[in-house]
Order: sequence, then structure tokens, then C-alpha cells
Amino acid sequence: MKMKLFALSFLLFVSGSLLAQTITGKVIDAQTNEPLLGAAIYYDNTSIGTTSDEDGKFSIAFKENLKSPLIISFLGYHAVTISSFENNQDLLITMNRKAESLDEVVVTSKNAWSRESMLQEFLKLYLGESENGLSCRLLNPEDLVLSYYSKRKQLRARAKAPLIIRNERLQYIITVDLSIFEANYWYVSKNKKRRNLNYVHYSGNNFFTSMTPNPSRETLKLRRKTYKGSVLHFMRAIANDRVGREGYEILTGSIPVSPKRYIEVEKQEDGSSLVRFRGTFTVLYKKKQKSVVKSFIEYFSIDSYGNHLPSDAVRFGGVLGLQRMGDTLPLDYIQ
Repeated sequence: MKMKLFALSFLLFVSGSLLAQTITGKVIDAQTNEPLLGAAIYYDNTSIGTTSDEDGKFSIAFKENLKSPLIISFLGYHAVTISSFENNQDLLITMNRKAESLDEVVVTSKNAWSRESMLQEFLKLYLGESENGLSCRLLNPEDLVLSYYSKRKQLRARAKAPLIIRNERLQYIITVDLSIFEANYWYVSKNKKRRNLNYVHYSGNNFFTSMTPNPSRETLKLRRKTYKGSVLHFMRAIANDRVGREGYEILTGSIPVSPKRYIEVEKQEDGSSLVRFRGTFTVLYKKKQKSVVKSFIEYFSIDSYGNHLPSDAVRFGGVLGLQRMGDTLPLDYIQ
């Protein structure tokens, strides 16, 4: 009898512990204190999320080894980012309304791009020109504000509302709170038909939703193909000390060298890895995909999901540098 009681107590303890791995909270309007129904709560760049109920309350699984911030988003309000949170924490999220503004006046000149041209350029540079990128469709282009600055040779974009992207090939709907997009050029001809791109920079919060709960074998195959040789795959290989075994070579010129010559990794107690790159280096994947990798800070971290932080600390040229939003998988992707 004592054995049965012990076993029952143990099971209740385990069940309680599993149920306890959550973050709960309430989302309210900062001015009225009224609860907000339907606010999106998610881990940035993942498919892990939920929404608030009619009382503004929510519950989301606590992911101890995931270092992505928790994002709270609601149409017409400024998004809230929570970078530090704990298991069993109960959060009170106050959201501020965005100031209402009149429709923006676009000043045109003989050197200005048409909106259609700017939109095409944005879609090419943001979604990408790979098979994945070309399969993507922006469902609400009317929410984009596009501007071109002739003196800076810079195309900018921002969004008045979350962008909704349908990735037909990988079968994801991606909701994007785009905070900044900049395309900078070396040269732009007067008629805008000749453009030499310098670099593209964009950032924002992304939430992935699979278009079907049970993706087809073909979709799973395409996602796996996209993952192999991606930034996410490369970062996971670094964190798990599997650079060579995952098909990557580190090169000096055209000569392969040990990854340890350029990549220093120190495991942390929380499961993340502290990484230091010793200079700029070339990485080759499967003998054919060549990229250049450079870190702009001495140390950055990679969590157990393969998320590298700060996200803009490492920049890529070559094949990895050409990957865009259309080639992006959620951080919780498992092949």
C-alpha cells in the first residue's frame, strides 16, 4: 500500500511539474485598463505562441533554453518585447495605442521611384529570389510605407500593421512586425534600371504558423532541404561542435583548416554556447555552397535552439548572405 501511495505521489509530482512549465499573464490597454481579446503572444522567430482570451489572460509554455524574447502584439498598439522572464511568472502586459496619423504625403520628383517599382524591389530583397522566396506572397502590401532617398541611394520600408506572408513552398504563414528595412546601393542609374547593391539590413519580430497541422511528405522534404546549409543549421553545428560532421569546411583561401582555428566555443550552464570568431573566414557547405562569415563583436551566444544573439552581430556574404525571409525556418524547427 505504501508503495502504491508513493508511486501515486510521484506521478502527481511529475504531472504538476510538467504543468508548471508555463508563463501566464494578462494583456490590458495602458490607458483604460480594459483587457485585450486576441492579442498575440509568441516567442520571436518561432511557431510557439498563443492568444489572449476575453479577459486578456493567456498561458504559454516556458522554454528554458530558448533565449528569444517574448513578443506581445495587437493591431493598433505598439508591440511589447519581454527579454527576461522566468518559469511560473505571472505577467501584466500594458499596451499603448499607436498615435493615429493622416495618410502620408509622398513627395515625388523626376528621380523618384514609383511605388510599384519600390514594392517589387522590396519583395525581391526581403523575400528573396530563391525558389522559396519566389513562392512567397505578401498578403497586405497596402500596409507598407516605402521611401527612396536619392542622396543616400537607400530604399527604406516600414509597416503600419503586421505583414502577413504566405510561403507556399514551405507551407508557412509568417506574421512579421517589421521594424526596419534598408537597402543600400553603391550605384543607381537615373532611370533606376541599373542598381548595384551594397547591403540589405532588416529586423523585426516573426511568428510562424504551419498552414497544415500535418504537412505532406513533400513539404517536410522541402523544409529539410531548406534547413541544410542554412544559417540556423550552421549555428546549431557550431554550438554542438559538429561543424565538420554536418558537412561544413572552414577555409583559409582555398585550403581547408580545422574549425577550431577560427571558431572558439564555450558551453554555458544554461545550455547555450558562448562563441568567438577569430577573424573573418570562408565556410563551404557540401563542397559547393561558399559563404564568408564575420562577427562584429568579440563574443556572441547561441542558445540550444540555434538562435544566435545579438542577431545582427554576425553577417554573411555569399550563399548564406543571399538567404532571405522566404528561406527562413522557425527556431523550433526539428528536421
